[in-house]
Amino acid sequence: MENYGKIISALRKEKGLTQNDLGRELNVTYQAVSKWENDLSRPDFDTIAQMCKIFGITVDEFTRLASGEALPATPTAEPVTEQIPAVNKEIAPAMDTAPQSAPVLTPAQPATAVDKPVSVKASRHVSPWKLFGLIMAIIAGLGVFIGLNFLFGWTPNLLMLVSFFAGYFVFSFIACIGHETVVWDFLEGCFFKSINIPGVIFTLDIDGIVFLIVYKFIIAPLATVVIWLGCVIGGFVISLCMAGFVFPFCTPKIFRGTFWGTGE
Repeated sequence: MENYGKIISALRKEKGLTQNDLGRELNVTYQAVSKWENDLSRPDFDTIAQMCKIFGITVDEFTRLASGEALPATPTAEPVTEQIPAVNKEIAPAMDTAPQSAPVLTPAQPATAVDKPVSVKASRHVSPWKLFGLIMAIIAGLGVFIGLNFLFGWTPNLLMLVSFFAGYFVFSFIACIGHETVVWDFLEGCFFKSINIPGVIFTLDIDGIVFLIVYKFIIAPLATVVIWLGCVIGGFVISLCMAGFVFPFCTPKIFRGTFWGTGE
């Protein structure tokens, strides 16, 4: 579907909706809508069906538009008349006295038959990458739980409960990665956060020029890297803590995208 993102953008604008408006209708962020329209990701089948209801079209029509096909025009019935052949009395003189039977008129067939649009169901199958991510989330969560209990001595106390929640939060965090969830959007925003280092005032002398060169090529790049790493580490910690609370609400969407996906 080469025009997947363009069709979503065109239908959204036709309805007078912003990316934020459409995101609220679909319970996703506007960043997710932006990625759909830029062909960076694709929504699952249930999201497409909900989107089609908002746009006032069917899933079949959306699939045809995204595939570059024109929607079939509604055929209009044109009256077709059939000429009744005249009777040649010279060839059949007996028909002058015999009663003539009325000719049987058959329904006129249209010159070209227009087939009814065939319903095209979206391709649904298991997404291998998302399934791999879910398996890795289970392995990582169990690894954290077993590793901490091994260090704590497998004694049923508060530390075992802490190890259980630690494994659960790690599992939830990895499971949410790769899906259109709040956890992924927040972490992605931290990774690609724009960092601007303020400029400096310098004098037009040797010391001022040296200071400007040192600031521009050493201090500013190092400060940018340090601030970016702080944003990434802070975003990772916040996302990890957030995942445990978000995962129960995102579970249906994660499993639909993994086992009932749309071939992204």
